Amino acid sequence: MSITIKYINLGYRFDRRAEFIRAWSRFPIRLERFDAVDTNNPHGCAMSHKAVITEHDFSQQPILIVAEDDAVPTDDFEKNFMKVIRWMVANPGKWDIVSFGVSDIGYVSPINDELVSTDRILCAHFTAYNSKILDYIHNFNPNPEEPYKVENAYDRWLAGVPLKKVVTHPFLSIQRPSFSDLAHKKQDFTSIFNKVSDDISRSRKLIIDLVKESQEFFSEGEE
Repeated sequence: MSITIKYINLGYRFDRRAEFIRAWSRFPIRLERFDAVDTNNPHGCAMSHKAVITEHDFSQQPILIVAEDDAVPTDDFEKNFMKVIRWMVANPGKWDIVSFGVSDIGYVSPINDELVSTDRILCAHFTAYNSKILDYIHNFNPNPEEPYKVENAYDRWLAGVPLKKVVTHPFLSIQRPSFSDLAHKKQDFTSIFNKVSDDISRSRKLIIDLVKESQEFFSEGEE
């Protein structure tokens, strides 16, 4: 199965491009650079995500995987990535958006050992879409006249889109600590990803324990 990742990268950020290729080229995945919309403010990031989605031909490639150029694989990527892709192909009606790592999440419902469903995700640094996203993306129009009020505008918009959202867990990608052109400083979100991952683990365990207790209760009642 041929897998392509389209990664968003500003033309002058050769350093981030090189780091992205170095991180991902060891996997049997085709990397395709998408030239980011350069506005020197958060509006460009938001419109880059819109552009890469609207320009994609879902009739030729039903699954679109988009990454930002600071995305890096976790230790679980090699073991679980193809399992997740095979699940996506086998269950097209059970997902519309698959996030491979998030910085915030809503409710959690386990699907299997690699996936959970949720009503809300935050962080679009490494995300897969099916064609359902096209029903909504054309209505995403952050105001370019107020560029500094749309930081993380795409992430926040995606969180509210009424589509079927799935998150890989363990996370398969997080964001590499790097200098941000938008924040004008180095940013490190590692601790945030770790905290959310721990929260999902606790939620998983709680749900599994409740299901087990319910099964035992009804089994005792049948006896």
